[in-house]
Amino acid sequence: MNLTTFVNHYPKKLFLLFLAVISLTACKNNAEKNAEDLIENAYEKETGQKMDVNLGEQSTTIKTDMGTTQYSSEIKSWPKDIPSDVPEFAFGKLNGGLTTDQNDGHGWTLNYINVPKEAVREYEESLKSNGFQTNVVIINDQGGSVMGTKGKISVTFMGGEEGGVLSVFVGKE
Repeated sequence: MNLTTFVNHYPKKLFLLFLAVISLTACKNNAEKNAEDLIENAYEKETGQKMDVNLGEQSTTIKTDMGTTQYSSEIKSWPKDIPSDVPEFAFGKLNGGLTTDQNDGHGWTLNYINVPKEAVREYEESLKSNGFQTNVVIINDQGGSVMGTKGKISVTFMGGEEGGVLSVFVGKE
């Protein structure tokens, strides 16, 4: 169906709605591109280094000379590429996260919601049983943080009942 047939076949209000949707889509793409350019230019001006930003609906990717970072709201399960030495954080609900591949190593930062207050202590026990050296800080029985290291792997969880963030970093050899 060509444009003339479409206009003659459907009511003009529907055609105007169709044009509005196309225009909004074009504006959204243009707004994303402008935001990407703004971020890239600010970083390049501040550091003198290049940056490539790609903003998407479900993810954002940032590339620099130091490596790549990607945020995705679609990360809903434990990443398979986290080393098996790291015990899975099985408290609360995983709700998006970051992956980074930098010159000095690879990392994951995972966002959790609905984390029970006992998660810090219980995760510390899981880290210890997997051979990690740990340090824990509890804040008023509402949550806290646990840090663990094992060789080139470092793990940190910070949070409480409302949620928390788990970071895993594996340094390069």
